[in-house]
Amino acid sequence: MIATRTSKRNRALSATGKRERSRPDLMERLALAMLLAIGAVTVTIALWSVAAYLGLAGIEDPLELMHHVLP
Repeated sequence: MIATRTSKRNRALSATGKRERSRPDLMERLALAMLLAIGAVTVTIALWSVAAYLGLAGIEDPLELMHHVLP
């Protein structure tokens, strides 16, 4: 019987008990990067809103905060 390259590799992997981990493709990386960016922006806005509500951001009026966000 002639062993093919894939069967040799499979035998070597089964002998060591280790499996190669596949790398995430480009779309998965892009989706994770977008989720991370959206999460960072959301947390920043939330913290800024809480600071403005508590008067720590130098903005006393919530309407003034909206004028900073939306010109």
